[in-house]
Amino acid sequence: MPRQKIILYNPKSVFFTMPLGLMAVASALDRSRYDVQIIDGRRVVEMAEEFLRRGLWFTWTATMRADQGSRLSDQALQNCVRAGLRWLMVGVESGSQEMLEYLKKDVKIEQILAIAERCAKHGIQCVFPHIVGFPGETDASIPLEKAIIERLKPLPKIS
Repeated sequence: MPRQKIILYNPKSVFFTMPLGLMAVASALDRSRYDVQIIDGRRVVEMAEEFLRRGLWFTWTATMRADQGSRLSDQALQNCVRAGLRWLMVGVESGSQEMLEYLKKDVKIEQILAIAERCAKHGIQCVFPHIVGFPGETDASIPLEKAIIERLKPLPKIS
């Protein structure tokens, strides 16, 4: 099966290639229901800044790595919220640092907890997908998985 090609555009160029009619429709839609997904921490911030600069506002979601999110400033997260970011998916994959290293995730448990706390502080709802049963994973990682889920679970939920 051929590999899929993923193209990541510079956020500012998206506005130059996006038809003006689509931007007009996007800004006129029910702002509480329109959903745009943006991937990558830097692009999330740049898109939020461009949404604010252009006066566009609608709710949107983003996906980023925990290490990217943990490096974002509070001001960047505030701008994202002002621009409509309401939901963030941060791939955790495992609560075991050993498994994260085995998977070459290049993420630390502390970074996962840091972005979770900062998103809660700014009112951003987070989803943290986990995968249990990777090849090579032992039963010893299951208590670690439960422990991180328990640490993430009490964070405030946005209604």
